[in-house]
Amino acid sequence: MILGNGYKYGWRGLSRYNPTYLVAMKRTVTPVCGVATPSVRSLMVNNTLSVKGNLDVYRLHSTPMAMLNKRQRLKIALKQQRKEKLMRMRGETVKGPNTNSEEEEHPPAEEVLEKIETEMKTHIDESIDIIIKLGIDPTKSQQQVRGTIVLPAGSGRDRKIAIFTTDQHSELAKESGADMFPTLEEISQITADNIEFETLLATKDAIKFLKPLGRTIGPLGLMPNLKSGTLVDPEELVSTVKVLKAGKIEVRNDHQAIIHACIGKRRFTRDQLMENLESVIKRLKELKPENVRAKRYIQWCKFSRSRGPAHDANIVPMFNFDEYEF
Repeated sequence: MILGNGYKYGWRGLSRYNPTYLVAMKRTVTPVCGVATPSVRSLMVNNTLSVKGNLDVYRLHSTPMAMLNKRQRLKIALKQQRKEKLMRMRGETVKGPNTNSEEEEHPPAEEVLEKIETEMKTHIDESIDIIIKLGIDPTKSQQQVRGTIVLPAGSGRDRKIAIFTTDQHSELAKESGADMFPTLEEISQITADNIEFETLLATKDAIKFLKPLGRTIGPLGLMPNLKSGTLVDPEELVSTVKVLKAGKIEVRNDHQAIIHACIGKRRFTRDQLMENLESVIKRLKELKPENVRAKRYIQWCKFSRSRGPAHDANIVPMFNFDEYEF
């Protein structure tokens, strides 16, 4: 049987790209809408084929993804991505396995941190990290979340800092308390396997020598810049190194709109962890893009440790968004 738009009913399916099929067909049917030659979409109501008269209602069954070829699966995935993008543009919440619609199912942050403390039975000083999925579009420059956070209780790590500057300010750099002072040739030979420091500071008069190496050290996260606070004046070297050693961290979203941040170590008390967590949340609230609605800014949150599983947590109430921001 063939209806409008050339769709054929039977075991072959409704169309090449629609992952549904009908179990059987008896005879010509008249749809509920009363149109003589309707499209397939007009017949599908609540995943069923509705008809008039004494005819039965034929249920549609979903075809398993394993039965579809690669091209069909790709088209379905692209269609879902376009649908979610339109929902974001309209300000609607994209429902997923962990969204704000399920925030009440997860325990608060303090209970999750208490659970992690009971799980850490070894003597290793593990790191405790927070992982947050943001409701932003990472492909848009105006929705990037990037900034620095000063943790009140410190990060608990002994951070290695390197400084690159001109010969004119070399003595000032050595007095700052940094760990390394690499030359331009040593920086050009840095790869992902031989990085000996975590942060590279540079003075504003020396950044012009590092710009040609942007393709080398940029992907490694070592390129000094103003946003991360690693490009400073020579007079600020001492204070910058002191703040970085005390617990200043940088947060930025990745290509999946996820942010990772270390909030402490195992030796930290729960009050210290909560103090650092509140600083992270306060800073993320300040960094929220203006064109992102508050109710979809935080999609989900997890806490993890170095040697253990991650646990879901509900941190949305800690942001204290005003009603007008929703």
